[in-house]
Amino acid sequence: MELSVRGLTFDLRGLAPGEPGMLLLHPRRFGLLPSLSHCEAVTLAPTPHLAGGEGTLLVLRAQLLLGVLLCGLPGLAAVCWLPAHSLTGTTLFREATLGWLAGRPVPDFLREEMPA
Repeated sequence: MELSVRGLTFDLRGLAPGEPGMLLLHPRRFGLLPSLSHCEAVTLAPTPHLAGGEGTLLVLRAQLLLGVLLCGLPGLAAVCWLPAHSLTGTTLFREATLGWLAGRPVPDFLREEMPA
């Protein structure tokens, strides 16, 4: 499924029921219940026409905004941020990411390869 925000498009893949993924592959965990160890995963990635620009602040902000919006979906338990190898509960992800989008410091779960 293709999603658009602020004139930028992103592919949402993995919507069909699939095999549960291992969440233990993400060593940095924030705001999650310790019992959460398996779930199905979807991926939100910039569409091919954004290739080369996926690391720009404009694209990152749009992708994170879409992630925040997706946190409102029923059944969504966590958000994985691959550049930081982190897995974050939806409530913490939504609150801290909205704070960053409003000018607050970058949350720890996004820190790794992301510009401030």
